[in-house]
Amino acid sequence: LRQHMTLMDRLQPFWSRSLANRPVRLSVYTSFPVSGATSGSSSPDPSRRPVASVIANTSPQGSFQVNIAIPWEEICIHPGAVYIAFGDANQEHELYVHAELLPTVSPPSATLAAPPLEPSISPIQDVTAQSTLVVPLTHSQIRLISDIDDTIKLSNILGGARTIFRNVFVRHLEELVIKGMGEWYTNMWRKGVRFHYVVSSIVTRSL
Repeated sequence: LRQHMTLMDRLQPFWSRSLANRPVRLSVYTSFPVSGATSGSSSPDPSRRPVASVIANTSPQGSFQVNIAIPWEEICIHPGAVYIAFGDANQEHELYVHAELLPTVSPPSATLAAPPLEPSISPIQDVTAQSTLVVPLTHSQIRLISDIDDTIKLSNILGGARTIFRNVFVRHLEELVIKGMGEWYTNMWRKGVRFHYVVSSIVTRSL
């Protein structure tokens, strides 16, 4: 029963259908966004407004890619970001990228700039889905590029398709964790090392 539940849970993301040509609003915050702040009730605190916001359209495959540029001038005058501009240069910070799937179809152009949402600006209503991603800001000079399969988690890549499927989709994570690696990585983190993880030969975001 446990293996069956694990399989259903792991397969769930693959059952989702792609949403093509849908607008997605991406807003960057210096603190975790207040629920509903960009899709309904606006926050009166100016430090809670985003430092940058853009709207992008999903591709026919349902994916999107966008570069968000945050002007240095905005960081210097934003009430919630001045500590990043003028604080300790060695201190680590976190930004929060809040994504909102919008119901209306934007013009099929490139990324559209969206001004930061002030309390007086009426936001687009009826957000159909939203998610928040934490992006760390670090000045660490020591970085470690790490694989995940057969480094942190036992995948047995050379064991063939059947073995890989069982390890990825059926077996519980507790059975696959390589002993000692979590403690070693945590110890390196505490000493100031920061990590980048590789998936399918692509370097993913740092943690």
